[in-house]
Amino acid sequence: MIVAEARVLRCDADCLWVDVQRPGGCANCAGQSGCSTAVLAPFFSRRQAPLRVARRGAQARLPGETVRIGIRESTLLRGSLWLYLWPVVGLIIGAVLGQALGERVFSQANETLTVIGGLSGLSGAFWLIAKRSARASAGPEVVLLDEPRRSRSPRR
Repeated sequence: MIVAEARVLRCDADCLWVDVQRPGGCANCAGQSGCSTAVLAPFFSRRQAPLRVARRGAQARLPGETVRIGIRESTLLRGSLWLYLWPVVGLIIGAVLGQALGERVFSQANETLTVIGGLSGLSGAFWLIAKRSARASAGPEVVLLDEPRRSRSPRR
């Protein structure tokens, strides 16, 4: 199980809304010195939406408390396969089909149809990922692991 600490934003009747603090690339990122990555990071980072965690009978939490949450490795692996493997598979299958079509129609290899086929396969894979993503919009199964600890410096 992959474990992370999160800060409680609010507590509803059946769930918690938490904000997970992502660690930087290295220890120097907190001090904003040592490498140029800390300088470039604000241009490429996006504000992450709060994460919903089911309470499942756990006691209510107060905003600002720190809790440990976890996600199964299999869930992360499955999501990674969908995001990384299927676009490559779609690209390759589309390119092979485009090349076969080019050889059949023009009786010789046509790179234009190979490229169009590859891009079509890639687009089809992205479409499948978006469709699956919309269907599973509840997000990954995140579980609450332990009792709360008061946050030393609650962020507002």
